[in-house]
Formats: sequence, C-alpha cells, structure tokens
Amino acid sequence: MSKITIGDYFIRDKRQFEIKSIGGSTIQIEDVISLIASELSYSEMSDLIFRGEAQIVSSKPKVENVSGDKSRDFSSYPENLKAVALYRWKFVKCVLVDNNVTKFSPKWLDPLIVEVVEEYQVKTVSWRTLKRWLDRYVEMGMRGLIPMTELKGNRESRVPEETDSYIYDALMTLKNKEKISYNTAFTKFKDWVLIENSTRADDIQLPLITYQSFIKRAAKLAPYDVMVAQLGKAKADILFSTQRKAEPITKILDRAEIDHTTLDLFIIDEYLRLPLGRPTVTAVLDRKSRSILGAYIGFEPPSFLSISKAVKNAISDKTALMAEYPSVKGKWHCRGVFTYIATDVGRDFTSKMFEESLLDLGTTIVKNPVKKPWYKGAVESYFKTLNQTLLDDKPGKVFASLFDSNDYNPEKNAVISMTTFMDIFYCWLVDIYHCTPKGEDKVIPNISWLEDEVNVDTDPVSPERLDIIFSENDTRDNRSKGIVINNLWYSSNTLTKLRQSGYISEQKIKTNRENLSCIKVLNPISKTYFDVPAVDQDYTKDLTLHQHQIIQKYRNKYALDNTDELSLAQARKRIEDIIDKEIVLNRRMKISASKQLSRYRNIEGGGNSSVVSDEQKAKIDLVVNQQNKPSEETKTTGMADIVAKLKADKLANKENDNE
Repeated sequence: MSKITIGDYFIRDKRQFEIKSIGGSTIQIEDVISLIASELSYSEMSDLIFRGEAQIVSSKPKVENVSGDKSRDFSSYPENLKAVALYRWKFVKCVLVDNNVTKFSPKWLDPLIVEVVEEYQVKTVSWRTLKRWLDRYVEMGMRGLIPMTELKGNRESRVPEETDSYIYDALMTLKNKEKISYNTAFTKFKDWVLIENSTRADDIQLPLITYQSFIKRAAKLAPYDVMVAQLGKAKADILFSTQRKAEPITKILDRAEIDHTTLDLFIIDEYLRLPLGRPTVTAVLDRKSRSILGAYIGFEPPSFLSISKAVKNAISDKTALMAEYPSVKGKWHCRGVFTYIATDVGRDFTSKMFEESLLDLGTTIVKNPVKKPWYKGAVESYFKTLNQTLLDDKPGKVFASLFDSNDYNPEKNAVISMTTFMDIFYCWLVDIYHCTPKGEDKVIPNISWLEDEVNVDTDPVSPERLDIIFSENDTRDNRSKGIVINNLWYSSNTLTKLRQSGYISEQKIKTNRENLSCIKVLNPISKTYFDVPAVDQDYTKDLTLHQHQIIQKYRNKYALDNTDELSLAQARKRIEDIIDKEIVLNRRMKISASKQLSRYRNIEGGGNSSVVSDEQKAKIDLVVNQQNKPSEETKTTGMADIVAKLKADKLANKENDNE
C-alpha cells in the first residue's frame, strides 16, 4: 500500500513533486525542479495511484526498499524470517487490529503483551521492543516486521544433523499419552546416541548435548500441541480456550467475506450461439455496507487464480472498468484493503500463498467452521439474491427443482453471451443491488459506503503492487540464455548484467498465470523487481499458463523433433485447426467439453466472449460469403453447407432475441 506522508515524493508523468503538507482532504505538493507549488485532494491522488497513473516514493531509502511498489513481497522472504515476522505480528495485531490502541506506552502495551503470551504460549517481549515493531509496521506494513539482520551472527545449528534427529525423536516422546518427564526423554536421547556411537569409529562420534540445552529445546514445543497428543484435541481446546468477544464491525472494510458459486445460467458463445456451460462466480462482499467489493466471473475453477482475480478487483479502483460498460449509470465506489476476510476451509482458501499475499496487504484471514455457512451469511445471501433476482427470468436459467424444469431445456433456451451477461451483471449490481435495502436492518449498500468512506483511510494500492503480491514465487538459475520456466525462455539486458556480476544460481522470480509474456525477477542488489520479457513474444502474447500446459501436452504427445519454440508454435497451430474443425463440424458439443474449451480460451468477465478466434471468424465468414455468391461454376461442398447453416442459425437466433 502507498501511504501518503509529508516529505515523500509524488511521481506523475515523469515529474517529481514533494509532499509539503496534508490539511484535511487537501494535499500541498511542490515540483522539485521548478519549485512551483500546487494542490490536489486526497481522493484525486488516491485515484491516480489506484489506476497506476502515479506513485508515491518514500523519502527514506530504507522504507522505499522494503515497502515500495517494486520491492519484494512478504511471501518471497525465507521461511525463517517469515516465522519471526509472524511471531511479531501476533503482538502487533493484538494492539492495532484487535484492540485499536493508538498510544504506544507501557500503560497500554504491557497488559496486551501478557494477553498475547498467555493466548499463544510464546516468549514475552518488552513494551519498548513492541513499540519498535509497531512503528515499523505502521511505516512499512507486514514487511516491516521482517528482521533485517539475516547476515548477522551464526544462523546454523552447531549440532550435527544426526544428533539433531535424535534430539527431535526424544522431544516427540514428550507427546506420548504416558506423559513422560523431561528427564526420561533426555535419558532416551542419551541412550540412542551412545548405542549409535558404539557402531562408529572414534573420529566420527556424535556429540551429546547437556540436559540444560535439551530443556531449552523442549521449552520451544507448543504446550497446546503436547496437550493434544496427551489428552486429545477436545480436552486441549477446553484447557486452552480463550473467551473472546466477536469482532465488532463498526465501519466499511472492517470485514470482508469471500466465496464461490456456480451461476444458475448457461452462457453461450457470442459468435457461434452455442452453450458453453455455467460459469463460476467468486465474490468479495463488505460486511458492514453489504456492498460487493469485487468479483470474478469465468470458467476458471475455484483456485488461487480465481480468488486472486476477485481480490484484486475488490481492492482496485473501478472507474476504468465501468467505462467499458456505458449502460451502467451509477458509480461503483468500492475500493481499498480490508482488515479481515472471512472464508470457509476449502483447499483453495487454505493455501499458504493466499494467506501470505493477504498478510502483505495487512489483511487477516478468519476461518469459518466447517458446514456452518451462516458465519459468512452476507455473501451466501448475496449469491441467493444473484441467482433468484437477477437470473430469475433470463433465458438459459437452471431450475433448482426437477419439477420446475419440465419442458424447459436451459441449454437449448440459452441466448446470453459472456459480454452481454457482464453488461447485465454490472448494470444490476451498480444500479439496482447497491441501491436497494439489504438484510433485517435495511442497509442500502451505496449509502452505507458513502457515509463511512469519508472517515476511513484507504491507503491506495497500485496495480503493479497487486500484480507482484498475487504472482507466484519460484527460483531459477540465470543461465547463459536467460531464465527458463515452464519450458519458456526469458531474457533481458538487466538479467545479462546480473549474470556477468556473478548472480547466477537460484534467482527469485515471480510468475503470473494470467500472462506468460514476461516474469518479474528480484534484483539481488536493489531488492526490487524488474520485468524480463519472454524470448518468443509471438507465442506468449496473451498466453495463460493453462493454455500453455495444454499446448505442451499436445506437443509432447507427438514428440516433434524441432526446437522448443518452433514445436510449441506448431502445436498451437494444430490445436487451433482442431478447434476450427470441431466448431464447424460438431455444433452440439457436450457442455463439459464446452467449459474446457471456454477455460482454454480464457472466457471471463472483461476477457474473451467466444471460443472462436478472430482468424477462425474470418475463415468462417469467408466461406459463408463465397457460398452466398451466385455462380454457376461454383460447386458447394459439404463443409460450406454446414457453415452456411451455422450462419443462418446464428442470424435466426439473433432475430428471435430481438422479438
């Protein structure tokens, strides 16, 4: 997130301004070259940052290196450093999030330190140390809690690995139901090492550790885990339970809810007018205002990718998106980072990547109990409203009851394409759903949002920053030809210079499943990311990972004896030819096949709307036009007849739509 602070720099159109003062909603800036002063509102500056048209650069190099738009994200740090940051986060969260404390003095911090230590059974800290962590978090976010002393001191264990394994096994015996003592566990450790040493030569004997060192190791075991092993989880939960009040929801962006559903509607191909299937909706809802913060609609199954698309849409400014849909008359106000997000315990919501991406933004995940959807009832209610209100009278609707569906085939009656549906969806969402009362308390989303918005600080997040946070981590060697990942080569001048400077092994990179045309590489010197384009831009342009994997499978099946780039291009061409043939010859594709093809073509809200490529449309239209030309010499072929019939059906469907 880009915090707007006095003394920092505001960069726009390659011009640099210093932020001189912030008074209410007005920000005074000064051009660093001409020294001409000007002003703009906080919302204007936020709009520019949200849309990626400007950025904030900290006047403190250390802060910029850690929290700048191009700096490394939380998930890319080593596991041992993230573990330290997560330990510190327990204290910071208790102060800033759970109790909303703003005074960092002993009077306020000491009681909260005791609370955290008792709840999590962790080592205590002084209030001064906690104040230092709080200051760093306020200034730099979650990455400010990462220790910056990773090169200091001896970080490796002084005990050989074999001895370590015996220590670990002995410590695990403490979890036995027999509740053995520390002394007994230590005796077991000594016996195992002595027996092992009896089989070793004198110069390769394993060292023993002292009882005091063993006790220190044992003290690091979580008491809760030991109690679970000895007494069972139910009793351990009772012994370690903490009576806590429900998190108060006092303003917008306090708590969001996210979930998936399958639309009760068949979507058709915009060009062929054939059913593609029922798309998946991933929606993010603000609990206080009942506003929809963001959504993803497409054929990507529930996964980190569909979740990240929905969350990025929720946080981002919607002005440019709404400009693509002129039928929407209102404004979609929602944007900004939320404090909590409630999810179920599905595998897609429990991934480490998802958790660390949200931590980077300062968002805490709240897991709802299994089979208790009412804990995030607002988003469940929204899905019910979506299916029952918006889709109630739409052709292609799927009925919940078998008895309601007699004499009605949703596949046959489907007439709505993805482009049309997104137009309908946004018009309904912005102009109807956000403007009508919700729930027992009759909250009107738009009014509730606008009432709170003036009192809520929504630090803007640039699109580039969101792309870095929600891209996936990997490491690759910087070879003579560049970096290879997913069997694609990436190279640039910056990458070559790093290789010449000796930065070759295990370079940290970021990949975006939505676009394989470039990757981001972490500069090991500046600790910021830079873009590295794919060598074959013709092939990777607008290419998703899912498309690439299908093409690779097809190429591998036929084992072409050509260079990688050529074989991939040839495989992609054959896939296009197969799709071309199937589209024309096989009008009644199974819905399962249609959905797979829709996912391959990346059909989604704001994306493609037809499985037919522009090149294929041109081929079909050419054949149809030739067929329609009167000529005695021209003889029709079976293929042309099929294409002509397909075109005629398409026109007939359009006429029926108009009626």
